[in-house]
Amino acid sequence: MIFLSVIIAAAANFAFGAVWYMSVAKPWMAASGVEVGEDGQPANNADPIPYITSFVAAVLVAGMMRHVFALSAIDIFGEGALAGFGIGLFLVTPWIATF
Repeated sequence: MIFLSVIIAAAANFAFGAVWYMSVAKPWMAASGVEVGEDGQPANNADPIPYITSFVAAVLVAGMMRHVFALSAIDIFGEGALAGFGIGLFLVTPWIATF
């Protein structure tokens, strides 16, 4: 059951990311200089490696967060949401802000 919850969390992360990046794809591609084909899509959009890598990374993050939550005795939704918010705000945001 633990492995299944990690896979479900990774799939939810992947789905949310897909919706998010589809909504900001055009400005992001323009700002980052991604080559686009005649159809307006990225020139290398047929390559599955970025999608596979992204899902594997999502599984690793979900697994590690599950491990940290288990060690911290976080076992209800509210505690998990607060801890996840804290991880995002105090660990991820400063790291992203440096780029």
